[in-house]
Amino acid sequence: MSTHLKPGDHRTLIVDTYHDPRALPALGWDEMVRAEGAPVFYRSDYLTAYHDSPLALVDRFGYMVIRDGSSPESPPVALLPVALHRRPDPLGLLRLAHPGIEAEPALLSHVWHCYDTRIVGAVRRPEVVRAALDTLRSLAASWGARWYGMVGVARGGATAEALATAGLTGTHLVDRFTADLTGVADLESYLGRLRRPGRANLRRNARRAAETGFTIAVVTPAAADLTEIAELCA
Repeated sequence: MSTHLKPGDHRTLIVDTYHDPRALPALGWDEMVRAEGAPVFYRSDYLTAYHDSPLALVDRFGYMVIRDGSSPESPPVALLPVALHRRPDPLGLLRLAHPGIEAEPALLSHVWHCYDTRIVGAVRRPEVVRAALDTLRSLAASWGARWYGMVGVARGGATAEALATAGLTGTHLVDRFTADLTGVADLESYLGRLRRPGRANLRRNARRAAETGFTIAVVTPAAADLTEIAELCA
C-alpha cells in the first residue's frame, strides 16, 4: 500500500506499508533504527520473529516506511510498525479510558511490551508525524478497526509531545520503570547499585532458589530452548 501526501512546505512524502518484515532490511530500515537509537523492538530481526510467532492475538501486521521526495528509492525519514490486535487490552487498562475497546479489534503500535513506543525518526518533523497518523487512520478504516493509536509511549517524552501536537492526545495508563545499565558488568555490580532493602531481598531470593535446586545458566540464543521461553511468555 502506498500513499503520497503533501505537507505544508509542498514537499511530497511517500508512505508505503509493507506486510512482510523480511522486506525491511533492503529498505534501510535497520540503519535508521540504529541511527535513532530505537529499542530492540524495532529491529527487523525482532519484527520477523514476532511476525512469525506473536505473543498476542494479532490478525495482521503493517510496517510503515515514510520517505521524502518522489522516488521510492529515497532513504526513509520515519518508520512505524503496527498490528491489528484482536484483543487489544491485555492489561485491562485501555477499557478504563475507552470503554468497549476490549471487545473490538484495534490497530495499535506493534507490541504491548515495548517500553519506548515511537514513530522512529519523526519527532522533529511534525509533517511526518501527521503523515504517519493519517496513514494509521486509513489503515484502521480499511482493516475494519474502529480504534487506532499507540501504546507504551513514554509520558512527557518527545514522542508524546509530537503526537499531542498532531492531535493525538494521550491517556496515562501505568508507570513503567527502566534502569541505566551503563557500567554494569555482572549481577553483583547491578545489586551494588540498589538500596539495601532491595539488594537484601534479591539475594535472599537467590539463596532460597539455590536451596530448592534451581540453577542458572547464561547461554547464547542458539543454545536456549526458545520454544520453552515463548511458552513461558505466552
